[in-house]
Amino acid sequence: MNTQENDYIQTLKTKIWTTRGARFNAYRRLSRRSRITTYLISIYSAYVLIASSFEEQLSIYFPEAPSTLKIVLFSSSLIILLLSVIESSSRYEIAAYNLHENAKKLSPLIEKLDQLATSQTSTNTLESATSISEEYTDIINSCPENHSSVDYEKFKIDHPELSPHKNRLLTLAHYYFSSIIFLLTIFTPLILILSLK
Repeated sequence: MNTQENDYIQTLKTKIWTTRGARFNAYRRLSRRSRITTYLISIYSAYVLIASSFEEQLSIYFPEAPSTLKIVLFSSSLIILLLSVIESSSRYEIAAYNLHENAKKLSPLIEKLDQLATSQTSTNTLESATSISEEYTDIINSCPENHSSVDYEKFKIDHPELSPHKNRLLTLAHYYFSSIIFLLTIFTPLILILSLK
């Protein structure tokens, strides 16, 4: 195997490896978002039910702000409705599953390239590598979903040998953004109720 063929194999292997890693990251990000949204909807529903059940008792503790309490309950109900509609239409869990399955299909290609790179007898190395490249394209195109650029950037942070990453904190904030916002949102009604005291 000559240097040009070896370089082609290594470049292709890196491309497949990074795509697989980015798709696994997308799977984790979308699965986490789906779980947290479900928790958020459940907790907000519990807030509304509890607050509605004790509305009269709560107005005793907060006599100066019964209308604010009604606004909080109405806002929470609206958030539950919006999140439910957005979650059901976004199909995060389905997208996560598709990306996970697609990433798993890329693993054998990396193994084939490893075998090709270590093979001493292969006379059609470039043809074999080109065939693997076409197989890679077919696998990628078979997936109805695509990973986001933030999934790829997160993979680069996890593997600094790929290239130096300048915006590490910004990328991590972007990757975990929805999780952070949803977790903060879970405690908003409690903060609003406690601020009425």
